[in-house]
Amino acid sequence: MQKMDLVHEIRAAKRAHVNWVSHAHALIEGLPLEQNQVPVNATECKFGVWYYGIGQMFFDVPEFKAIEEPHMALHATYMKIFQQLFGHHEEEKVSFLQKFFGRKSEAKEDHREEARKLLPLLKKYSDVVVHRLEDLEKRVVEMPDEELERLAALA
Repeated sequence: MQKMDLVHEIRAAKRAHVNWVSHAHALIEGLPLEQNQVPVNATECKFGVWYYGIGQMFFDVPEFKAIEEPHMALHATYMKIFQQLFGHHEEEKVSFLQKFFGRKSEAKEDHREEARKLLPLLKKYSDVVVHRLEDLEKRVVEMPDEELERLAALA
């Protein structure tokens, strides 16, 4: 792999991450999405597939290692959001009259509002992931060819 191929891999991973975050935000706002667009598990999102797959060629690079913790924290936060949006509905005990008069829709909106409160934390972790991906990209651009060849051999 050439240096620019590696840079393109990192940039594609960053785009996948940014898209996932925008889908998570859209889901919180009630836009219909497929579950596979916003997987809860950190290894199932497109970024996670890259990170735990071909991205492992960067395993020894400190800038790469620094990405895992905020990525895991991002997904833990999203798990809380997901539970707010979808975990309570079956547990709610809402009477027929409450359903009839819209009490159930208020409860859903309450859950959505609780999920929205977690958005700043989700964004914070996302910003850290993006920043560290940019650090990784800079590191790759500055790497000597011998080190790049070693990394490419791991791919």
